[in-house]
Amino acid sequence: MRNMSSVPRIVGSADPLCRDTVGHLYHTAFGVEVVKVSDPKTANAVKLTENLFRDVNIALSNEFALLYEKLGIDTIEVINACATKYNFMPHYPGGGVGGPCLPSNPYYLIAEGVKVGNIPYIIRLAREINDRMPNHVVELVMEALNGIGRTVKGSRVALLGASYKPNVRDVQLSPVERVASRLKELGANLALYDPYFVGEQVFGIKTAPSAEEGVKEADCIVVGTAHAEFLGLDPRRLAALASRDAALVDARNVFDPAAAEAAGFKYLGVGRRGSGSHEGR
Repeated sequence: MRNMSSVPRIVGSADPLCRDTVGHLYHTAFGVEVVKVSDPKTANAVKLTENLFRDVNIALSNEFALLYEKLGIDTIEVINACATKYNFMPHYPGGGVGGPCLPSNPYYLIAEGVKVGNIPYIIRLAREINDRMPNHVVELVMEALNGIGRTVKGSRVALLGASYKPNVRDVQLSPVERVASRLKELGANLALYDPYFVGEQVFGIKTAPSAEEGVKEADCIVVGTAHAEFLGLDPRRLAALASRDAALVDARNVFDPAAAEAAGFKYLGVGRRGSGSHEGR
């Protein structure tokens, strides 16, 4: 609800009186800035452009992440350094995007582009890149488990986070669901904790009452959502609860790789692979 009074409202109408009336209602009720545009088509294009701008830039960050993993470069360090320049707008890689907008909005514009003979290739390719990221998270889980002498089949994998974005109770098109589904297919025994779904069934999994309960005896912990609660977790505490020589796959840049490895984890993250100095416990 805070957004209702802080985020400007776009109002478009073919009728100037209607546009002015709706704008007045928004401003009076919420004290919010109102941006008036020429018609509903333009207003909808504003919404689509905002979302597609994010989707394309996240895809570019994910493309960097996939490449820099192979080259042994920490993508997060690179982006944070780039962000010190005035004209760089940081977007960060992750395990995919979800929610009601980003996974679907691009296809509306792609379909309209096809109708008029102007295919938006960058938008289409960006969507494909972001759509592949949950599969990449599963690949990291497989690699991390292999690094500690285990396979996905039969391993206990604990998922931290179900929501599609931090600090919301919402799993619409959450990439975590695709990660969970694929890991199930590969024979993993899944546990799940999300502070917004405690004790509920999510993705066919009964969620744990706490993060500590969720990661108990886990062979691999996977961070799927960067909830504020997870930012305060101590990797040493998690390592003590997990199985011996466990792996940690961080799809949301929640944990510092060096701290995770110092705690005894085999660490892999989207766009950052750690130092490779895992010694076990």
